[in-house]
Amino acid sequence: MILVNGCEGIATGWSKNVPQYDPLYIIENIQLLLEKKNPKTMIPWYRGFTGMIEPQENKHIIITKGNAMIKEGTKKTVIIDELPIHIWTKKYKILLEKSKFIKVVQFLTLHMWFLAFSSLIGKLKFCRNTMIKMMILRKYVWRLSCLKIPRAHDKEWLLNKLKLTSKIGLSNMYLFNSEGVLKKYDDAEEILKVFVAVRLEYYKKRKDYRSICLVNDKNADLKNFLLDIKRSKIKMPTLNFEMH
Repeated sequence: MILVNGCEGIATGWSKNVPQYDPLYIIENIQLLLEKKNPKTMIPWYRGFTGMIEPQENKHIIITKGNAMIKEGTKKTVIIDELPIHIWTKKYKILLEKSKFIKVVQFLTLHMWFLAFSSLIGKLKFCRNTMIKMMILRKYVWRLSCLKIPRAHDKEWLLNKLKLTSKIGLSNMYLFNSEGVLKKYDDAEEILKVFVAVRLEYYKKRKDYRSICLVNDKNADLKNFLLDIKRSKIKMPTLNFEMH
């Protein structure tokens, strides 16, 4: 679950950072490992994130990007509807207000309802992709009036200018191993390999334990059955055989 939930922490002399990964890819890689095949390289994944997550040549760094676009029919209004991973709304709003590139910042909070009626369940449910549950999606949108946008249609330029990129480090994966010793892992695939090996070992131990329990239960039941016959608690029918 450490790869599903991710974790970050700082302690005396130690720190760790394990990003989140898609459970479906984790399951696929576990199946490959069980078939004695090499797992596929996984990149971090965050549920609900609509921006971009891009691997780099340096395998220990991942770049995440938010979403920004020029409002249709305008030349200076930029709409931002997604921030990079680890960039919070309050912090980013302060950053924009200090920027010389931005003349006016208007922060809008929109409440949008996405509801669909299900005749089978008879309840209102929120539907987005394959996720079905009732909720209100609260979306944050910035409308930015910029001094000038010389390369407005260059998305990469716009993302860099508005500081809509962030880095996720993959070189600080310190976790306790099965022996309770702190260990540094190179990547998520190594963590998965260790997990599968340890899990298989304990599945075998559990199977052996259950087998012993079943044999002991069977022997105990047989012993009690014979004792009940001896004590006449159970009467066995008499079988008569006639010779012809």
